[in-house]
Amino acid sequence: MGSCGLFCFRGNSALRARYVCIFYAIYVHNIADRYAEFAHAVRKLAPSGRHLTAHIFGNALFAEEGVSGLSVCDSRFLYGCFHELLSLAIIEHGIEIVPDLDDACTTSPHADAPLSCKHGLGHGLLAYFGYSKEALDDALAMCARLDEDPI
Repeated sequence: MGSCGLFCFRGNSALRARYVCIFYAIYVHNIADRYAEFAHAVRKLAPSGRHLTAHIFGNALFAEEGVSGLSVCDSRFLYGCFHELLSLAIIEHGIEIVPDLDDACTTSPHADAPLSCKHGLGHGLLAYFGYSKEALDDALAMCARLDEDPI
């Protein structure tokens, strides 16, 4: 692990410092290799900390790679990378992209549990529609239209 990784994940570093470091790591190095290094760096965090930090990784990944970064995310860290990247994709591109993201959840090389990836779509739809009862109904209606397998 390079010095950037040690800086980001030692002690109680601020989330902003983690984001800057992760973004730098993605920008400068091979993304798949950096995800493996990221996984190693966060291994001692509590599961909730790994999940939250995977959201930060997904944010930096989306900023650099866009939707194609989905192929880097995997099921580790309770799908935090998927959750963030999918949410940002929906927020940036609108709900028109949701069927493509749904397909990507099924075909991604790391989507060993596509339903969990699709769960991340639900997070993204809620972020897009909002967090009211009506927004939840809208998000669930969108999920119901995706394919024959209910989410």
